[in-house]
Amino acid sequence: TNSSRMILFLNDDIVLDDSYFLQNMVQLRNMKHNAAAVGCKIANADRGKLIEAGSMVFNDGNGGGFGCCSKDIYAPLFSYAKPVDYISGACLLVDKDVFEDYGGFDGKRFPNYYEDTDLQMHIQHDLGKEVWLQPLAVARHEEHGSFGQEESKALIEIGRQVFLEKWKDALEK
Repeated sequence: TNSSRMILFLNDDIVLDDSYFLQNMVQLRNMKHNAAAVGCKIANADRGKLIEAGSMVFNDGNGGGFGCCSKDIYAPLFSYAKPVDYISGACLLVDKDVFEDYGGFDGKRFPNYYEDTDLQMHIQHDLGKEVWLQPLAVARHEEHGSFGQEESKALIEIGRQVFLEKWKDALEK
C-alpha cells in the first residue's frame, strides 16, 4: 500500500534551490493543521526575479503573483509564511486525500491553466481549509515555458472565463 499523505506537483522545468526544500514544505504543512496545500516562492529561471510569493485571485477571475517582478526574492515582505488565495501548480504540495476526493485536476474544464487554482478554491471554499506559502522553499521556473508568452495569454483567458463561471459566487464575496 502507498502510505504517502501528500503529493508534490512539479513542472518539468522546476529547479529547487536547496536540499531542505521538501522538508520545509512538509514541516509547514504539518504545523498548520487547517492547511491542505503548501506552495513555495517561485523565481524566474533566467532573470532571478520573483514570479510569486503566493498569489491573489480577484473577483474577475484574474490572478496576480504577490511580489511579481521584484528583484529581491528574499525581501522581508515576501519572506514570511502566510495563507494565500493560491500557489502556482508549477510547484504545489497537496494533501493526497483532498486531491483524490476532488477527482484530481479537472483537465476537461481546465486543460492548460486554472486547474491548480480551481483545486485551491475547492480547498478553501468547499472544504474550509487553507493554502499556505512556505517562503523558506524557493523554486526556479521558466514561466510560460510550455506554450510561449502569446499562446499562454490566450489559454489563460480561456481558463479564466471557465473559472469565473464556476467560482463566480465565491469570488463575489
